[in-house]
Amino acid sequence: MSGDNNYLKTISAQLNGVQATVNILRQDLSLANTKLDAANRRLLRLETLIKGGDQEACRLEIREQAPPGEDLNRIPEDLRIEETIVSALKSEANNPGHFTCLLLKKMFAGLFLTGQRSEYNWFGGGQKGKKDLDARKKKAIEIYVVHYYHEVKNTAAWRDRVVARIN
Repeated sequence: MSGDNNYLKTISAQLNGVQATVNILRQDLSLANTKLDAANRRLLRLETLIKGGDQEACRLEIREQAPPGEDLNRIPEDLRIEETIVSALKSEANNPGHFTCLLLKKMFAGLFLTGQRSEYNWFGGGQKGKKDLDARKKKAIEIYVVHYYHEVKNTAAWRDRVVARIN
């Protein structure tokens, strides 16, 4: 009996060690994403200077954004997610792409439950002729993600850090 107890204590200690390592890796990933965003901004400024134009003329397309606090009100009532649920998903997410994945599972639960998710992607089409996701739900997801992760309001950042993650 005491052998079982010792075994469980050993497993529990190992599990705690793994959890601590996962937390450290999450923090490292968050820091790496922050540094990557800063590097991307610097690269954009450099490219602008090399092209010889001003930043306003050469900047990447910026997604239209409402004043802070008002952007979530643009989401149609029937697509809104309770604030407590969104906050829980945000705290679980490691980055904008992960947050989008969690929102997709919430908004498109039927696709995940029936196993049809693999038949769809963000833009539709592609080599496998996948179907496009519902445009209204995609826009709602985009508003949520950009609200919490302002760094992906840029079209290129959205494509690279969000769409690449979810497709």
